[in-house]
Amino acid sequence: MHSKNDYSEDAKNYFLNEENKKKKKELKEKFGMEFLGGEDNAPPEIINKFLDNVKDFEEAWEKAESKKIIEILGFPRFRKAAELMPGELATEIAEVLAKYADHNINIDVIEKDDVSDEMLYKFLTEELPEEETDFMQIEGMTTNYIYEEFHPSNKLDAKDTIEWLAPHLFNKDKEGIKTYLSKRDLTFNGNRKSQPEFIDELLQLVSGFGKGVKSKIMFKSFEFELQSVSDAKVEVDFLINSKNRQPVKQGSKQNVLNLVFDLVKSEYGGFAIKGCTVK
Repeated sequence: MHSKNDYSEDAKNYFLNEENKKKKKELKEKFGMEFLGGEDNAPPEIINKFLDNVKDFEEAWEKAESKKIIEILGFPRFRKAAELMPGELATEIAEVLAKYADHNINIDVIEKDDVSDEMLYKFLTEELPEEETDFMQIEGMTTNYIYEEFHPSNKLDAKDTIEWLAPHLFNKDKEGIKTYLSKRDLTFNGNRKSQPEFIDELLQLVSGFGKGVKSKIMFKSFEFELQSVSDAKVEVDFLINSKNRQPVKQGSKQNVLNLVFDLVKSEYGGFAIKGCTVK
């Protein structure tokens, strides 16, 4: 039997569902939006708020203006990097980032060790302010920039290649592994291999572990060709955790797989793996 409270909740959901249908109809008529129905699994109240947010975004997008970041910030005057003493840079960067944050703009640097304070300061005060964006005023909405989107990092690209390879390797997924390999001139422990042979050699390294084991990657060193930056050599440790077949009180066993990957620039961007050496 339903209690009074149950009926109240049912009634609330009924009216919310009817309101949601109207909102979807309006969004379709005004903005041409199509809803596939997957969102219907969420509670009606959540869907109602979601549809309001979609409407706010679409209305703001219609009114969006193309503006330079410096205009959004209110045309502040930034001191030139040459005017600053080395010890002042960190303080100035914090103040500039705070000014960006006041206007709901966030900036992140992924490879922080490779970006000096001077490089970051010039990016924040000279380069990024000249970028144009479609400016929309929506409460709670932020605009996010990553330094490496403007200054690609070979180290980050190299890391991405190996991190994307790892789950396919430990899931014994041959097709997935192939995605990250060079199409020719593959070598394993210094010996030329075809793609199928190279993949088999890699899988032999993890054959003693169960499928889908968890691993953590520790990057130990990076070497890049100074001239073309077309090739890279990356040494990594895969820290592999696998449950042994002993009773639980024996715990888990951690294994370290130390490899050096030779990478080459991919025609699709980033790096492809062309060689592997077991240390």
